[in-house]
Amino acid sequence: MNNALITIQSLEKEFVVRRGFFPRPKKIIRAVDGIDFSINTGETFGLVGESGCGKSTTGRMLVRLMPPTSGKIYYQGEELTAKTEKQMLPLRRNLQMIFQNPHGSLNPRMSLEQILEEPLKIHRYPFSNRAKRIRELMDYVGLSQTSMDRYPAEFSGGQRQRIAIARALALDPKFIVADEAVSALDVSIQAQILNLLMDLQKELGLTYLFISHDLGVVNYISDRIGVMYLGKLVEVADCNTLYRRPLHPYTKILLASVPVADPNQTFKAMAWDTPEGDFPAPPAGCSFYNRCRERLDICSRQKPSLKEQAQGQSVACHLFNP
Repeated sequence: MNNALITIQSLEKEFVVRRGFFPRPKKIIRAVDGIDFSINTGETFGLVGESGCGKSTTGRMLVRLMPPTSGKIYYQGEELTAKTEKQMLPLRRNLQMIFQNPHGSLNPRMSLEQILEEPLKIHRYPFSNRAKRIRELMDYVGLSQTSMDRYPAEFSGGQRQRIAIARALALDPKFIVADEAVSALDVSIQAQILNLLMDLQKELGLTYLFISHDLGVVNYISDRIGVMYLGKLVEVADCNTLYRRPLHPYTKILLASVPVADPNQTFKAMAWDTPEGDFPAPPAGCSFYNRCRERLDICSRQKPSLKEQAQGQSVACHLFNP
């Protein structure tokens, strides 16, 4: 895409597991299995799926907190995968991350002022402008400037997440990965943080990869959504299309799992089938084969590839790609 800020091609990540104290045959876990997608400038791309499907691993690779096993990552057409840590340092100003647990991602021994000043020090932000920049960041996220000397333990969960957002904004980034940024918060606080992220996006021209298992949250904030299953991207569509006309059987199951607020209202998703059996190991063909009620013979022999079916909607399923 000409307007793509981030592009990934055939991205893979494998983890090697060694069991026991003595050398034993090693096991390879493929957390991300050859995915491709682009994120356009100024949009929010939501990434959803079950726990363990590779969402967070993908996000960490995009900001190079974790090296990929293979594949390529491009930022504004510039490949990141071949760069050394020294070469990545100036680019990290533009690539930032908001972690799921603000209590764990903030140094408990540093005050709010020290936390926000740390990235400015690392990237040699002019000393004379640091105090002004810290005040700007606190205004952005709605924190009182009288709390600069307080430590993370003295803030609520929502306030700690605001601190994490302010730290991510410190160097004026273009792209932010929000990894389950609201999942640890109360519902009312979630809405405040989501609205804050959307306001900041409009004001600062930010681009987001928003990772979550909560389909309601993703629907609220995203422009396009990618659905992951066992390390693979099985469907990509704009938000309205995905919720109105999902194609992949796994996407239908995810939507069917969303609770209905009104017990007297019948939601269409509730009529869709639920998966059979226990969580399976990936078979030789489609990774969803053992759980799919619509499987074909070819599904056991050949892995489906992600192909576009309609304008802006792609799916990896033999039902649509015979």
